[in-house]
Amino acid sequence: MIGPTYSITLPSLYRAALQAIEVFYIDLVDELIVPTECLGGYASFLLVKAISPFVLLVAAVLALAVVHLRRTLRDRWVGCYTILA
Repeated sequence: MIGPTYSITLPSLYRAALQAIEVFYIDLVDELIVPTECLGGYASFLLVKAISPFVLLVAAVLALAVVHLRRTLRDRWVGCYTILA
């Protein structure tokens, strides 16, 4: 989470805003994808951390496209089957 990096005190307004942002902080790289110790250097770490949301987004779009394609093909197949019967 967001820690005391520079050892400065923040006004209460900023502290409240940062606490609200911390609720939405999700670190999928460390927990699910690749352990930080396996990444090597800091550049690799930043690259994986920057690209991982896009990879997850593309995977979700592809999954939705496959579902849509299967539904479309199933509906066409069912339509052809009822016409032939």
